Amino acid sequence: MQEINKKAIINEGKSDYKILISNNSSSADKYAGEVLSEYLYKMTNVRLSIVEEIQQLTTTEKYISIGKTNLFKNLKIDFSNIDFHIDGFIQKTVDNTLFLVGGQSDRGTFYAIFDYLEQCLGARFFAVDCEKIPKYQTICLPNLDKIDIPAFSIRAVVSNIYADP
Repeated sequence: MQEINKKAIINEGKSDYKILISNNSSSADKYAGEVLSEYLYKMTNVRLSIVEEIQQLTTTEKYISIGKTNLFKNLKIDFSNIDFHIDGFIQKTVDNTLFLVGGQSDRGTFYAIFDYLEQCLGARFFAVDCEKIPKYQTICLPNLDKIDIPAFSIRAVVSNIYADP
């Protein structure tokens, strides 16, 4: 579990937080926002709305920023010397905003979200039809500053176990 601060993303059935996506985000980032909203709802019975970034925002506002939003780009952090491979990601908390961002691809954004759900919130995903989702009244904003670079270029299981003989 990650260190947390006193700011709550969800507190006793209420939240001022929104999930932020870029106004020109990919369909994958939009879907990633929907997935995060759905799992937070399963955990707390609170559904965070998904909003598109249409104006200049600041990290003092309350967002979970998905993908490479302008808010993330405005942090001006240079990641150009990091090889994220296809599936690497960044998780970073700045002020009131949590950033969940894929390094080189949209797939990385999904890994950032599922890592957050597992490592910070205790969710477990065993198979497509087998998951353990804990219940909470309050979810606090974690203090994250994580870059994840997978040992392999692409996270995948390749097998011919289901191939026709």
